[in-house]
Amino acid sequence: MKKITTLLVSIFLFANVYSQNYKLQLAYPTLAGTFLYPIEMKTPHDGTNRMFVVEKHGKIYVIHNDILPTTKKVFLDLSAIVSQSGV
Repeated sequence: MKKITTLLVSIFLFANVYSQNYKLQLAYPTLAGTFLYPIEMKTPHDGTNRMFVVEKHGKIYVIHNDILPTTKKVFLDLSAIVSQSGV
């Protein structure tokens, strides 16, 4: 029991000390609220500086990976063949 208590206290202290050094920040604040259920972000390693954002309902958007991108374009729309009910 003493080992478990010591472990829990250590985890709490570790988490408390290190969590104060981090702050949640929006990756692309200029595009905040423009994606509906984003589930994945990927960067192709092809030198084009693009970012792909995949939405749950089948749309894939491409944005230019600038400091503050302001536009997104539909790269691929699979919503006609992706289940909208989750089944």
